[in-house]
Amino acid sequence: MVSPVIRRLETMPLLQHIRRIAITFNNNFVTAAVPTVLPNSNVQWESQVQYNIGLDASVFDRFMDLTVDLYQKNTEDMLVPQSVPVTSDTPDIFVPYINAGEIRNRGVRSIANYLQFQ
Repeated sequence: MVSPVIRRLETMPLLQHIRRIAITFNNNFVTAAVPTVLPNSNVQWESQVQYNIGLDASVFDRFMDLTVDLYQKNTEDMLVPQSVPVTSDTPDIFVPYINAGEIRNRGVRSIANYLQFQ
């Protein structure tokens, strides 16, 4: 029989990574709650730095509009799943996330609009 306290714990949003298991204790089956996610107290938020510069121009008496944008976005401390060996007692445990990745996005965007005469 499952304890009403454990049933209430399973429905709490903060404890959604809790799994219920049955274990033997003093020759009796007992229900226990075990975590399914390993904690990581060293994890931080990802950090991002973004640079943008642009130029807008109208030429030929507003016949043509030109737009050029340059951008760069650097992301550091990306959250990635950590590789950990899984023991035979917990085959479905989720691995913790760590800050381990970096990525840089760069680009140029250009737009040219013209006025069509009829």
